[in-house]
Amino acid sequence: MSSSFWKRISREPDPAEDRRLHIYLSKETLNRLKSLASEARRPVADVAADLVVQALAQRRRAEINLRHLDVLSPRERQVAAWVCEDYTNRQIAAELFISPETVKTHVRNILHKTGHSNRTE
Repeated sequence: MSSSFWKRISREPDPAEDRRLHIYLSKETLNRLKSLASEARRPVADVAADLVVQALAQRRRAEINLRHLDVLSPRERQVAAWVCEDYTNRQIAAELFISPETVKTHVRNILHKTGHSNRTE
């Protein structure tokens, strides 16, 4: 989607504008949305609004995470990719032909550079 779409829906509402947002969905997507709303026993519009808010938050987190990649060395990026796949230090070491202690050092550096305190964040 274009960045103008994201800017438009994430800005504060203008009181002069119509507060309803019209979104055109495929039949399949609309049916899934209706099913979710039915299961939750909530109005479709409320479920749709919650999903948009969640998507925007997820996008924001992804943008922040991508910015963190810029500070990592190429090897740290490789290690980070394996960490994201839930590999242990020993498994990562075997994949990259380095020692587990070197992996441990890379993980420590990655956590420091990205501002995380543990691998699961």
